[in-house]
Amino acid sequence: RSHRFFRSVSPEEALELHESLFLAELAYIDTVDEIRAGLEDGSEWELVYAQITSSPAEPGHYLAVRRNQKVKSDNLEVLLSVRGTKEIGDLLSDALLDADEYRGGKAHSGVKMSGQYLAKKHTPLLQQMLDLSKKKRIKLTIVGHSLGAGAGSIAAYEFNDNPNIEATAIGFGCP
Repeated sequence: RSHRFFRSVSPEEALELHESLFLAELAYIDTVDEIRAGLEDGSEWELVYAQITSSPAEPGHYLAVRRNQKVKSDNLEVLLSVRGTKEIGDLLSDALLDADEYRGGKAHSGVKMSGQYLAKKHTPLLQQMLDLSKKKRIKLTIVGHSLGAGAGSIAAYEFNDNPNIEATAIGFGCP
């Protein structure tokens, strides 16, 4: 039986969502070594960078690159996982309640600033990774939960302004 308004989810899409939720959950882990171990045990990703602590508008997150990528592919596959509210810096981001103008609409100030921070912080590193890989483009998947889902959505918009980056966001409990 199908839903009246929405198509059903294929088994492949369900598996992809399950993996994305696992990768988003890893952003809540307390040490870089534990994130690295979680990636090695349960995924195809290798840790490149991790920011464990947060500050206002600077959420905890990690960046990883897919292992065993196809040599002949034009795309370098990269993952950005953004944590939701966990510590005081995240609570302060949540408390930035103004509705800021953003791309013809409105965005929660703390979420917008967090997403813009992620894009500004990682664009130079992503460009360096692209140059070293000799690929033509970064295929960036952003996953996040709660505050991380909102920040990841804004970051995807920001990254997509760069012609060398194709970003998609998968959010769980997005505000």
